[in-house]
Amino acid sequence: MYKHMQTQRKTKIIATLGPACNNKDILATMLKAGLNCARFNFSHGNHTEHLNRLKLLQEAEKETGIHAVYMLDTKGPEVRTGPLAGDPIMLEKGKSVFVSGKVKETSADCIAISYPRIHAELRKGDLIKIADGSIQLLTQEILDGKVRADIISGGLLGNRKNVNIPDLQLQLPSMSSKDTEDIQFAIEHDFDYLAASFIRSAEDVLRIREILNEKDSDIHIISKIENQEGLDNLQSILQVSDGIMVARGDLAEQVAPETVPLIQKRIILQCNEQRKIVITATQMLQSMEQSETPTRAELTDVANAIFDGSDAIMLSGETAQGLYPVEAIAVMHKVSLAVEKSRLFKDHVFTSFSHTRPNSLYSGDSASETMVSAAQMVANKSNASMFASPTNSGYTPKKLACLRPEQPILSPTKSQRVYKKLLLLWGVTPILLDSTEKNNAIEDTIEQIRRRKFLGKNQKIVLVGAFPRNVPLQVNIVQVHFEGKILFRTRFGCGPVAQGILFHAQTINQIVQHEEETRNKNEKFIYYTNKLTFEMLAILPKLSGIIVKQPIEIPMKIIANQCPNTAILSHIDNLMFTKLEEGKEIVISGKEQYAYEP
Repeated sequence: MYKHMQTQRKTKIIATLGPACNNKDILATMLKAGLNCARFNFSHGNHTEHLNRLKLLQEAEKETGIHAVYMLDTKGPEVRTGPLAGDPIMLEKGKSVFVSGKVKETSADCIAISYPRIHAELRKGDLIKIADGSIQLLTQEILDGKVRADIISGGLLGNRKNVNIPDLQLQLPSMSSKDTEDIQFAIEHDFDYLAASFIRSAEDVLRIREILNEKDSDIHIISKIENQEGLDNLQSILQVSDGIMVARGDLAEQVAPETVPLIQKRIILQCNEQRKIVITATQMLQSMEQSETPTRAELTDVANAIFDGSDAIMLSGETAQGLYPVEAIAVMHKVSLAVEKSRLFKDHVFTSFSHTRPNSLYSGDSASETMVSAAQMVANKSNASMFASPTNSGYTPKKLACLRPEQPILSPTKSQRVYKKLLLLWGVTPILLDSTEKNNAIEDTIEQIRRRKFLGKNQKIVLVGAFPRNVPLQVNIVQVHFEGKILFRTRFGCGPVAQGILFHAQTINQIVQHEEETRNKNEKFIYYTNKLTFEMLAILPKLSGIIVKQPIEIPMKIIANQCPNTAILSHIDNLMFTKLEEGKEIVISGKEQYAYEP
């Protein structure tokens, strides 16, 4: 069942781990519900807590046989309120409170801020937004070491909440010593992705890349766009990042909130065009922190993120601290399936990616990219069920995923690291091969997929990759494999697929008589005759299918218009029909011009 789910849903689901899932059984259920990537938010907790959570997840993976991507989300150059001296504090609208960067703990009288120069840089009239803007303060008076502010939007202030000051560009370093330590933790514990918070420029990304390179780490960097400076430098940030996260929570505190939906669409479009992973995050199912069911608006938000072209959609508090972490994942899974199966999605997304933006997707085509693009065309024309893209590096399945094909992409690999990274790619189901499995020839790939029961009888799969696998080549093969026994091919065919019992007829009278005798029976028949004449046109619409040995002299347009629902094959070369006994069941495909065993 899980294998079926893997290839069903194309949009990936990221869930943040936290106190709500400090349990192996809950984590196992989350994996079964559709979790693809586990996010560890290092803005909260310490290394011991996160390591314990990671070990629980690994136990759940081992128990279920389902693997997840590991993503470490850095704290970044952010400002937060200090830890509470006691219980959460109710801030009442209309009252005043002090704010200071020089105190360590938050009390009812003074909110501690993790920016020591807050009093020196704030000005009267500056707005201070806390906890994703749910609490808002207006600066009134700058005093020695602290600031007095009026509470214009109150609420319950919890522990270590984020702080944004839209009109002030704080002089924060791009990375703190904590970030460096957290990145080292990610390297030591084989994390796959690093979500870098508050990225403002390409230089911020390159500093992180330098740390990773020094440790010979292949962790991919997802840059989080959370402020205006990051938006302004998006293009250069994209060029040096492996992907982008649309972090709507903090972003909405830095820009006009009403522009966030437009910004989301713009970022996703640019990522799609540059073939970079894009994740839509924050408050997607926020009500499910307390409620077992989401609001209709939240369902629409998730659906729109998928329509926009997100590779992955993310849950934060819903799974980290909410009451219904498993249910939240299940909702995302169901919404993704409903959207992706819809004709509207296929027309909008599949068509957009493969036709309306080919120049942006494949500007400066390499031979490999051209072959991948051709593979998608072949898959659509041949009605293939899936792609098979064996890989050593993840290059080819990534290129395929960028085209948003209708078919799932199966990608066998022997690399554990590549396998984990592929788990986050849209539409890709990686297959981890063991060391004893051959992985050199096309036949090896087919056997790997067949053995894992992904490939059913009479299904078609398009292989795309570089063969032989043990030679460093560009993509050089696009091949259609049919998982069944093809009986013969013809030079002409039209109409749908038809299945029935083979009946030999030498004349039109035999066909007419047999059709009348069997019309009310449940059995379907495929007729075989030597020649098709004009006088037979009247009977054709009544037949499921017909095989004509000789070439048809009637214009094809006439046949197609006269009998669009009849499968027709004609002009058979070197066929020994004695091998096909009359009375045996056969399947013929008019569009694809061949017959095969059912």
